[in-house]
This record gives sequence, C-alpha cells and structure tokens, in this order.
Amino acid sequence: MGPPGTAKSMISRRIAAAFKDFYKDGKFTTENGGYFEYLMNKFSTPDEICGPVDLSALNEKPSRYNRQTEGYLPSAKVAFLDEIWKSGPAILNTLLTIINEKKFHNGKNVEKVPLVSLSSASNELPEKNRGLEALWDRFILRVFVNPVTNEDDFFKVVDDGNKELVLTDEQKSALLEISDVEKWQGEINKVVLSDEAKAVITAIRQELTMLNADGKHKSEDGENYYVSDRRWKKIVHILKTSAFLNGRDSVDLMDCSLIEYAIWNTDKQHDEVGGIVEKILKQNGIGKSTAIGDISDQIDEFKDSVDEKWFEFVDEVPAKPSEDKIVTIGNKKCYECTRNSDGETWYVGVGERDNYSSSYHNIYRPNKEYYDYYSFTRTGDTIRCNWDFTVNKTKPVPAVPAHYDENSQKLFEPVAKKTLMEAFDKEEYTPIVEQIDSEIADLQNFRAENEKPFTENAFANASRYSPILLNKIDESIKILEDKKLKLKEQHERYASDSNVKSDFDLCDIILKNGTFKKAKSKVAESDIIAKVCMKGDTTDSAFGIAWEKFNDFDFKRAKKKAEEYGKDFSEPYNSGWMLPTIEQLKQIYENSHEKNDFDLSGKYWSSSTKGKGAAYYFDFDVGEADYTTLDHEFNILLIRKLAL
Repeated sequence: MGPPGTAKSMISRRIAAAFKDFYKDGKFTTENGGYFEYLMNKFSTPDEICGPVDLSALNEKPSRYNRQTEGYLPSAKVAFLDEIWKSGPAILNTLLTIINEKKFHNGKNVEKVPLVSLSSASNELPEKNRGLEALWDRFILRVFVNPVTNEDDFFKVVDDGNKELVLTDEQKSALLEISDVEKWQGEINKVVLSDEAKAVITAIRQELTMLNADGKHKSEDGENYYVSDRRWKKIVHILKTSAFLNGRDSVDLMDCSLIEYAIWNTDKQHDEVGGIVEKILKQNGIGKSTAIGDISDQIDEFKDSVDEKWFEFVDEVPAKPSEDKIVTIGNKKCYECTRNSDGETWYVGVGERDNYSSSYHNIYRPNKEYYDYYSFTRTGDTIRCNWDFTVNKTKPVPAVPAHYDENSQKLFEPVAKKTLMEAFDKEEYTPIVEQIDSEIADLQNFRAENEKPFTENAFANASRYSPILLNKIDESIKILEDKKLKLKEQHERYASDSNVKSDFDLCDIILKNGTFKKAKSKVAESDIIAKVCMKGDTTDSAFGIAWEKFNDFDFKRAKKKAEEYGKDFSEPYNSGWMLPTIEQLKQIYENSHEKNDFDLSGKYWSSSTKGKGAAYYFDFDVGEADYTTLDHEFNILLIRKLAL
C-alpha cells in the first residue's frame, strides 16, 4: 500500500529476484517462465490473468472448455498483481481458490498451482460492499510504503539512474530455489509456538476485543477489528517462518512484532496497531528476577544505622494540650477572651484587684486600655465579669517522638572519624554497593544475551522493538542505579568533613566512640577516653588525658600499660598513649587552674630522662615536681597526641 511512485512494484519484483530459477547466464530474467506479472484495471478479463480459452478443444468431439494456462497465473511460481483492487469481481473471485487452496479449476480439471509467492500493490484499500472481504483477508502481510524521508537516501534515489539488478558473488551464493521453499514447509511446521508468543497473541486478541467494546476506538466507518481464525493460523505460520529463517526452532518475542502487519483492515486501524503491538510486547517483554526488594530493605536499614552512628538522638517531646491564652498588660496577667455579645477580643485579669477583699478583677478594652473592674466567676472556659466572655486557647502541640536529628551531626576527632568511617563503610555501606553493582552487571549481561537474537532478526524492526522487549531489564537497571544514588546520598550525610572537629579547646571531651563534646558537657566518666588538657602554638599539638586510675600498679609496668591502653578502640585511635614528661605535667597543671575543669589531684608519674630506674612525678595538689625512685606507687597519667 502507498502512493504512486514509491517503488511498490520494484519491491514486489525483487521477490522473484531472490530465486535462482529466474536467472540466466547470471542475469535476472523472467523469460524462462514461472513468473507472472500483470497491471490490472476494471476492464481486465479472466483471459488476461488465467490464460485464453483453448479454441481447438472447443472444436473437439465432444468439445472441452479449457484455458491455456502456460505463462499465466495458474502456472506461476511467483506472481505480482499490480493495482489489484481496480479489477472486476469475476477475476478477483477466481483468485480466492488459487491463493487459499493452490488450485485452479480449468474446465472439468482441477490443476495444482505451483505458486509460492503472490504479492500485490495498490494505493487504495478495497472498496466496501463489493464482496472483496474474503480476498482482502487472504493477504496476510499488509505493508505501507511511504516516500523517502532521509535526504541522503533521497538523493541516492533520484541521482542513481536506472540500473539493472546486479548481484555480488556473496548474494548469488545466497539465492534460493523454488524447491527450497517447498522443502521448508515441513520444517517450518515443526517450529514451536513458544509460551511467550502464545501470551502475546492472547493479549493482542483480548486488546482488540476490548477496543471493539469501546466505541471511541472503532474505525471511522464504524467497523470493528476482525481477525479470522484462518487469518490467525496464517499469522502463526508467518511467525514460525520468521523463526525458522532466523535459525531458531521456536518463535520468540521479536518474531511477534510482525503481527503488526497482519491485523489491521482500515486506515485508522493501521494507525493504531503499531501502538497496540508495542504495548503488548512491552508488557510481555524479557525480564529477570532481581534483589531490588531486598536491596531496598538494606538501604532503609543502612539509613537507620547512619542515624544511630553519626547523628544525635533527640528525646521524645510530649504533647502539649491547649492552654488559656495569657497576656501581660502593664504588670498584670490577663486572660485573652472573646466577648460573647459581639465577638470582640477583651482582656480579663487573672488575679483579684489589689486591696480588695472581694473577688473583683480588672477588665481591659480590645486596645488593652483599662476599662473597669467587676466581680469575677469562671465556669469551664466561660468567664462572667460584667459581661460573658469565652477564654481563648492556645493551639495544642503534638508530641514529637524520640528520633535522630537530621540537622545535628555528632562531631568526631579526626582520626577516630577516619577509622570509624572505614570500619562502618566496610561493614555497612560497601556490601550494599557491591550487591547493587553485581545485580546491574548480571542484568547487563542478561540483556546482551537476549538482545543478540533480537537485533539479528532478518525481518523485524529491531531498532524499534528491541528497546521495547528489553524495557523490563532496562527499568530494573534504572531502579538499581537510582537505589545506588539513594544509598550514596545516605553515605554523603556522614562522609564529608562537616562532622570532624579539627580544632579542640582546652577541656573539650573526647569519648571512647570517637565523638566530641564541649567542655563541661554532662558525660559519664566511663564514656570518656580523654580531655584536651594541653595545647601548643598550633592546633595540631593538643593532648588528651586519661582519667582511668590504675590501682595496685607499679611504675615498672607503666610503659606496658600505656602501650596497651585503649585496645577496645579502633586502630590507630587506640595507639600513641604514653607517660607525659614533667614539662607536660606542669603545662597540664597550669591549664587545669586556668580552666578549672580537670579536677586533678594527687601525684602522677611522668617519664624520666635522669638516672636509670627513676622517674619524675607531679603533685597536682601543690603544683610541685620532684624526683623519686621505683618504690613509690602513684596513679598513672597517660597522654596522647590527637590527630588534627
């Protein structure tokens, strides 16, 4: 189908050019017979299509009525009837038996027609009410041919000249024989109509039935979609043929895209069927089970872990019910009220007037100027004080459940943040990322495996239908990529340096979990690993002080104890603990007096550089340092350089 001058005839003739039977001396020719072509019109006669009457047979005794069919349609293997719908009913009805049963009634004889391909061309559909529906139904594939739209292709057409068909050696080796097609019929019938193909056919049939029931989708002339059982049988044969010629033993989804060319009857239906087939193929496209649901749950759990690990917890705030609205006028507290008589806002004093023994309360105008005083009574929210008032109420405040505050990150000591984040990522974040990447890779491999037969289909429009058939896989990949972005968003909530405390003040507190608290924050002593007790000229020389007291302990074991301190913390946050020098102890003493926050007392050992087996100690009670020997026992102070 198509307008004049769009190569409909050339395309039809090229079907014959696919067979060796029509070549002589390497050139395509139809002179050897087996090919029939005719331009039909309303004056065409059966003689022109089926052959002239055999006059000699009429003169025989008894006479016979036969046609000389040699060289005409009944003897053709490949035929092309141009402008078929312009011919008369007599010729067209003769074609029904030839096309459907491959038989021609020649007088009393029934001749077998060797036809393997019949194509026709027209720029119009068959007219209604001419009895042509049965013949129209015989044409299984119906294809619109439009003018060339691509400019490069257009100039190739108009500037190429009229060249005869010339085949390459490779094309010549691929030519068919009519006998090949005849042999293939048995093999084609063995091709399996897959469950996927059956599901598509069923869905298309149901869709057409639904459209027929919906008046809005009927064709312009009121005709419903109708695909006969005979036609569906032919359509299935087309699908099997496609599978067979593509080297497969079962019909796949791409073969089913050819249904688009076989189920329309009118112009409007032709415009609709492409969308119908696309819709059904998309619904029945290739899919693969994934762990998307499990990954979604893991991301939700990961968010909870991020909240708990990296953000501050806010206690529950109980609901606050409505309360009386109280305002202050002068130095008097007053109820904000609505005067019942006119709805104006007035104010009535909460307490009695000064120097009055009876219950009199002040009354204030809407502009808060004093008005007068009257005796006061209250029943529920109603006040009677000269007039009747209703006490205005505040809005109730709903309860806020306990939660992690999105805007309140925990602050961390730098190395603690680094090591804790490495451990957290390894345990919580990286496994989910790896699972998502693995799922995407599996889907991409699965897509490539299934795309190959689709793109190699010799007959279907792969560039159009392949993305549709693989849409479910593409959607799964997109969902997983979105999940990965969502996961990354959660990761970025804590992965930046925004929650790192890189400049500590004296007396700031470092907890065992690596977080930071300001000086004098209320923190359990058992949660503290160190306080900032010494700072040098630059911010990278702060020191921490260990509050733990080591009882029943002598100085000989001090070094080992310092090395072992903090083993329950992440590496390297657990290392670097040492005994302070006497100079450092003095600095700590001065800082403790300056900040008054260390609460240091007693004598603490420090490392010694004078004499073997001896050490300094510092008395925090009096601020004095002294030299001592090994037989003294004191609590041990440890310090550690912080990573800033």
